[in-house]
Amino acid sequence: MQGEPLRDDQVKGLLEILIETDDKIGGVNDSAEMTPIDRFEQHLENIDEYERLVIEMAPSVLSIKQVEIMFRQYQERSYQRAQVLENHKKAIAAGEKNVPLWYPPRFN
Repeated sequence: MQGEPLRDDQVKGLLEILIETDDKIGGVNDSAEMTPIDRFEQHLENIDEYERLVIEMAPSVLSIKQVEIMFRQYQERSYQRAQVLENHKKAIAAGEKNVPLWYPPRFN
């Protein structure tokens, strides 16, 4: 974390939260009716939900300052994901083909 290094017990606790949260989030519903952009949108929604759940549980192992930093990162990435999705939809609506599916990574 920027500004305040994680202690060993925080690393262990955060790892447990990440694993527990990952188990809760399902994959993309891969039905035949879904378009690639629908799958992409669902994937981005899953990432947002994953990060939101991690932030909800983070105060049990992180300091207030660390949680605030994590929340700011989440807000920034969530906004970026929404922008990327909107841009992809506009490109597809404009008839562009082979639009690369790019999105911001999860927490760093």
